[in-house]
Amino acid sequence: MNNHDLNIFATAARLGGITKAAKSLSTVQSNVTTHIRLLEDELGVQLFHRNHSGINLTRKGHELLPYAQQMVALVHKAKETVSNSKEVRGTLRIGSSQTTAAARLPELLKDYVVRFNKVDIAVETGFTDEMTARVLDYSLDGAFVTGQPSVTMTSGDHAFARPFPFLAS
Repeated sequence: MNNHDLNIFATAARLGGITKAAKSLSTVQSNVTTHIRLLEDELGVQLFHRNHSGINLTRKGHELLPYAQQMVALVHKAKETVSNSKEVRGTLRIGSSQTTAAARLPELLKDYVVRFNKVDIAVETGFTDEMTARVLDYSLDGAFVTGQPSVTMTSGDHAFARPFPFLAS
């Protein structure tokens, strides 16, 4: 059983016909029929009742359909997540003191969230040494810290008018 077969099955079920599924998937009817029969053979069950007016799901077909839809959606989401899309997406993990997170980060990040609306921002609070260690072990993408970190960082910058270093992994 593979995602391609499940996608063909789910499409045929949704559209109620082999020909309609073939057209929707930009393939030929015999290809859809072959993949559905292979899936039925592998599972050892009939998934569709076939008649002159089209196809209808069997009881086993109804049972399989939600799983097939979930698998197809999950594979699509996984591909989308790791694709080399030029669109910036994912999660930005930032560390900060509680005071900075409450008082300064909202203003600093407001333009960022508009510009990169597919990026989720996760802010975790803690003390400078803890945030520095988390940047170094890559569990945070960066951190706003006060004072001087006790270790040398690979990169750092001042994010605010007065010295307030931002450390990045």
